[in-house]
Amino acid sequence: SSIFARGYEVGNVLTNGLSVPYSSKHGTSPNLAMYDRLEVLRGPAGLFGGAGDPSATINLVRKQAKDEFTGSGSVGYGSWNHYSAQGDVSTPLNEDGSVRARGVLSADYRDSFMDVVENNNELGYATVDADVSDDTFVSLGVSHEHKDIVPNNGLPTDSAGNLLDLPVSTFSGASWNTFENTMDDVYLDLDHTFNSRTEAHFGARYSKRNMNYKYAGTRGGYNAANNTATYFAYGDAYDEQAFSADAYVNRHFDFLGYEQTLTGGLDYRFTDADEKAFSSNLGTYSLSSPIIPEPNVAYSSDTSTTSSQTGAYTKLKLQTFDDVTFSFGARASWYNSITTNNLTGAETG
Repeated sequence: SSIFARGYEVGNVLTNGLSVPYSSKHGTSPNLAMYDRLEVLRGPAGLFGGAGDPSATINLVRKQAKDEFTGSGSVGYGSWNHYSAQGDVSTPLNEDGSVRARGVLSADYRDSFMDVVENNNELGYATVDADVSDDTFVSLGVSHEHKDIVPNNGLPTDSAGNLLDLPVSTFSGASWNTFENTMDDVYLDLDHTFNSRTEAHFGARYSKRNMNYKYAGTRGGYNAANNTATYFAYGDAYDEQAFSADAYVNRHFDFLGYEQTLTGGLDYRFTDADEKAFSSNLGTYSLSSPIIPEPNVAYSSDTSTTSSQTGAYTKLKLQTFDDVTFSFGARASWYNSITTNNLTGAETG
């Protein structure tokens, strides 16, 4: 699913302030069962993470363990064979609850009013949190998410561009249409309070994503006389590893009769991605019940992209009146990206 703001697709989604690439094409829109809340940060994405676009930044805050035993669960059933189940359990691991764990499991399986279309999602999440001392907190979490989808890729129009009068259940694809995505993440958060006016935070995240899709779709050429259309095949294979880290210090001080906050920090992110794609013509088939042979995949493009970004930033939150607060900030970023065409060996960047 795509998210848009200010006319641009959001490509910057954070988890606890840490970014990895986000793309609707690659199916990286996450299951929200593992998150406590969703924050939409105002301002262009570049203000929060360096290189970006004028859309927005979304921050997902993951669930933390509680110092007492709690649990919840739900099951659901809906139209078009929609089955869902979710469980969320938190428990202390020692007597005073200073070490604790939480686990979330979610499964969602659904068909559609359209023939063949389905959307299945499975998620597992676990975190162990510990108060190492009165001043230090550490959290280590892992998550695994799997998507198995047959999407609807639309219907063709007639030669004049008019929509076709077809049953709403019409699926203009092949029985072998498929989209599969797997995401594995590891999270680390560390907070330390030096004194009543100074605290520091360090966070790190490693992410591994794998995506494959292969579709048959219509490219036009609809023939109303025999209800046929011209089909083509296209697909993509994408593998990505990403790492991000962020460290900052908050210092509180009195000025103009109010408590002010000065923040200074450093962040780093690295992404290594490989992508292959193909497309081919399949011929003319019936639109109502196409029986389309599955083609052999011959990738026509094969690229590897490595990118890194290092940044330093500072922010001053200045309150001048009871209802008036100003924010001043600055950031410097060093960005590098190299794309290699694995078929020719050519590099760009």
